[in-house]
Amino acid sequence: GDDPEIPLALGHMARALNMPSQALEHYHQATSLQPQDFRTWMFRATMERDLGMLKESLATLHAGLEEVQHSKLWYELSIVQSQMRHFDDAVRSADRAVALSPSDPEIWVHSGKMRHLVRRYDAAVEAYKKALALHKKHGWALAGLAATMADLMLVFAPHRNSYRRLAVGAHVPRSPTWGYENRDVEIGRAHV
Repeated sequence: GDDPEIPLALGHMARALNMPSQALEHYHQATSLQPQDFRTWMFRATMERDLGMLKESLATLHAGLEEVQHSKLWYELSIVQSQMRHFDDAVRSADRAVALSPSDPEIWVHSGKMRHLVRRYDAAVEAYKKALALHKKHGWALAGLAATMADLMLVFAPHRNSYRRLAVGAHVPRSPTWGYENRDVEIGRAHV
């Protein structure tokens, strides 16, 4: 029949058994059986990416997006584009993923990572904040915010004299940390 579940399951099993060529063969079969199922394209493209076949993965994702528009395909496309060092394209693809799934915190975190790569720090911070607002326990959003902080030190402490206040006991953050209601941490969160 047209059920892609069997080749997908076989692909997952082959992948788990470290048999990448067989896994890829099964994922190809799944995409031909059910091209409207975004998962078939995503697993195939991810397998290609993991094998270092970035151009093939890119082509697979574009073909999948012609069949079905899904945020996870745009998300994966953004990852492949960033690995190919096509950072502006990766940001645009991340934007498409966000537009299709604006309530998915994982996609917002990825959007923040892509903006961080192209040094759009304010936009990265906003994306990480959006991810936190959507799901308050997402540690990777906090990690993303912390990762942007070092790049923003010139904004936080723009003068030579600014660094004098970064002393122990001055109640200012000196490292990428977070905590609840604590003035010594970089990212403070209120108890909710």
